[in-house]
Amino acid sequence: MTARATTLYYITDGTFSVEDSRGTLERQGDLMILPGGDAKFVPDDPTFPATVFRRDGVIELRVGRQGQLRLDEYLKSLARWLRVNLQQKQE
Repeated sequence: MTARATTLYYITDGTFSVEDSRGTLERQGDLMILPGGDAKFVPDDPTFPATVFRRDGVIELRVGRQGQLRLDEYLKSLARWLRVNLQQKQE
């Protein structure tokens, strides 16, 4: 039986721009701007979760069982790439 992915939500302690972070993010994976204006980031490291940067500022992570093992490492890396701190949010 395959474990289902969990969606986690984060907000930042400041502002960031996907456009300003584009170069840094693209060095770490694929960044796609979605039709509605959100952006999806798929890291090169397959143990890191796919991430959606919503227009409302919320960051969504789709975390499977494998991704849970390195979630803390990914969150630290993502915060560094965006130059903000991340805080979990209930959705």
